[in-house]
Parts: sequence; structure tokens; C-alpha cells
Amino acid sequence: MKKILFTLATALMFASCNTTQKEVVLTYPTGEKELVYETQMVNGEKQRIAEEMFYQSGKTRYYRGYKDNKPSGLWKYYYESGKLFAEADFSNSTVGTNWVFYYEDGTTIFDEKDEITILEITRDRVPLTVEGGDDIAMKQCQFYTNFGLRSEGVLKNNKREGRWVFYFENGNKQAEGNFVNDVQNGDHVVYHENGALYYQGVYENGKRVGEWQFFDEHGRKIASKSFDEK
Repeated sequence: MKKILFTLATALMFASCNTTQKEVVLTYPTGEKELVYETQMVNGEKQRIAEEMFYQSGKTRYYRGYKDNKPSGLWKYYYESGKLFAEADFSNSTVGTNWVFYYEDGTTIFDEKDEITILEITRDRVPLTVEGGDDIAMKQCQFYTNFGLRSEGVLKNNKREGRWVFYFENGNKQAEGNFVNDVQNGDHVVYHENGALYYQGVYENGKRVGEWQFFDEHGRKIASKSFDEK
């Protein structure tokens, strides 16, 4: 009987040590949870084994694992819509390996085949500038802290080439245009933050040429100016 009781007590103690608890660490001013730690008792010490950050809407912003209070396991970041933005393995790297990034429609921006480099990352490990490709042609994307695209385009020999698109934080396009050897060439379009056309025209070797048109915030044409050389 004593042996049975000892075995039972040991089992209960082991189960108690491995019980995961959740602790709200941060809340929004209106009371909604913002950051939650998952903790577990290890050798009599409470350790964080995961954390989950939430949008104010209550949806998960990211979920990240820890081991011995260091980043570990698969980390996942989410758009507020609930769609996956990015994931990476932090088991053996402080900046993550095997990164995969997704547009909000689910299509892939970058995957493991793209030889991804994280050029800029925040202190809490949110990627802001990412490149993927080879030494000659490299796609670059910049992100806002809400994971929305800030800009995307191709770099050749570390210079902008082809079509580049820039975005406001609300997701609307801010500008788009063509580049040759890092110099503006071809059509160029700029938008108001509400998505309406702002102005448009053509560049040749970085200089405006031809007629440029300008519009108000409702998309109505308000002016035009010719940049033809005399």
C-alpha cells in the first residue's frame, strides 16, 4: 500500500510540474488581452515556454515558443484577418531559419528555396525588410509592423530594376513605377492615401518628360504640366 501511495504521489507531483498555465502580461487600454505567456514549472522555477500576442480584435498576432527562456521551435505570425503572414524555425537561430512569407490571399511571397535574408528585424523579432533570390537578381520586400507590405520589387546587382510598388500602411498603393539601374524610367503613378489617383507621368533617365497630370483626393483632374525639353 505504501508503495502504491508513493507512486501515486510521485505521479501527481510530476503532472503538477508539467502543467501549463497561461498568464496575461499586457492588456490594451480597453481591457482586452494583448500578450499572454504560457508557463511551466521546471525544477521548481517558473519558465516561459510560449507567448501569444493578440490584436485588439482578439485574434492572434503571433505565437512563439521558448526553451530555457530562449527562442525555440516554430514561430508563426498572422494578419489580423487570421491568415498566416510568416513562419520560421527558431530552434537554432535568433533570427529564424526556413522562413516562409505569405500574401494575405495565401500565395507565397518567399519560401525556403528563395535563400531568404532578413535585413531588418525589430527587437521583438518582427521582420521588416526581407530579400530572397540569388546574387544577381533579388526580390526585396519591406513590411510595416502590422505585416502589411510597404514596398516590393527586384534588385539587380543591389539596384532597383523593373516595376516597384509602394504601399500606405492601410494597404492602398502609394506609388508604382519602373526603374532601370536604380533610375526612374518609364511611367510613374502616385496615389492619395484613400486610393484615388494623385499624379502620373513618365520619367526618362530620372527626369520628368511629357505631360504630367494631377488629381484631387476624389480623383478629379485639377492640373497638368508639360516637362518637354525645349
